[in-house]
Amino acid sequence: MYETSLYLSILFESPKQTAAVIPHIFHLDARDKARSEPRSLHAIVVALLYQLVSTYPSQSLYHRYLGYLPTTVLLKGSPLEVWLDSLASQLRRRNYAKFDALSHKSAWPDALNDDLRETRKALYSRWPDNTDMQHLPSKSFLFILDNLRRHAGDAAWTVIRSAYRELSCDVSSGETTTWLARSLCLESLMSEARSVAVEAWLNEKTPLDHVQAKEGATGRWIIRKPR
Repeated sequence: MYETSLYLSILFESPKQTAAVIPHIFHLDARDKARSEPRSLHAIVVALLYQLVSTYPSQSLYHRYLGYLPTTVLLKGSPLEVWLDSLASQLRRRNYAKFDALSHKSAWPDALNDDLRETRKALYSRWPDNTDMQHLPSKSFLFILDNLRRHAGDAAWTVIRSAYRELSCDVSSGETTTWLARSLCLESLMSEARSVAVEAWLNEKTPLDHVQAKEGATGRWIIRKPR
C-alpha cells in the first residue's frame, strides 16, 4: 500500500503525499530510526531520487535517508550504490554532461535495468496514456529521474549563460550542439515527444530574453546576461 501511494503521489505530483509516505518506505519510527528491513528496491531508489529533486540542489535529505539503509539492502560498492553515488556526485560537481550520461538507460545498473527497459519500451511511444498499474514502479522511476534531469538542465543553463557570450549550433558545430543537448539534458527518458532539439530549446528561451539569434548568421546565438 505504501509503495503504491509513493508511486502515485510522484506521478500525480503531490509532494505533501510523497513526503508523508517516504518514512514508511524506510520503516522509520518517530525517532528517525529504521525498525526493520526497508521495502522493495524500486521504492527505495524512487524515494532517494525524490529527495534529490525535492530539495535540489541540496543533497542533505538524500544522504540522510541513504544513511538509514542497512548494507543488506544497498551493499557498499555494489553497481546500484556506485550508480547512485556517481549520479549525486556529478550533480554536486556541476558536471552536467556526465550526469546526463549516467542518467541514461545504458548506465542503469542491472538491478533496475531489465525491468525498466521493458517498461520504457511499452511506454515510450504513448506516455502518459498508458495507465497500466503493473508498471507503476518503473513509470515513477522514469518520471522522477526525468524530473531530476530537468532540474540539472536548468542549473546547467545558468552556468552556460554566465560563462559564454555566444553559442554556435550550425551544421559545422555538431560537437557544440551535442554538448549542449547533453548538458541541458534535453532528451526525455519517458517519451520521444517530450525531448527537445537544441535549436527549438533556444527558440523557447528567446521570449524570456535569455538568448537572441545573431543577425545574418544562421545557427548562432547571442547570450543575454542576467540583469
